[in-house]
Amino acid sequence: MVEDKDSLLVNVHSSYDGNLPDTDLSIPYDAVAENLDRLPDKNRAIVVYCGSGPMSTSAEKELASLGYANVMELDGGMRAWTAAGQTGSRVRKGRIWPGQMWCCPCKV
Repeated sequence: MVEDKDSLLVNVHSSYDGNLPDTDLSIPYDAVAENLDRLPDKNRAIVVYCGSGPMSTSAEKELASLGYANVMELDGGMRAWTAAGQTGSRVRKGRIWPGQMWCCPCKV
């Protein structure tokens, strides 16, 4: 899924409903602050996703407010990923767009 294994893929859906391929962690969006010990240093790329987007948007904002500098969101969540045929993703303006190839935020 995400070819850049320097990034951490985190499912933030609040009631667990499965993971996308290569998911590293599952942390409910409303429990991010209580789980900082499970996250990498604040400069590592973190990609958050949920079922359709609102929970990952909240988690992205929370992580940014806590000083995480490289947080991205899978736009549209698991639904968009499935609809795109799970073909890959591309970072664009702080979001991951389903159906595209992955690249680092600095190379967009």
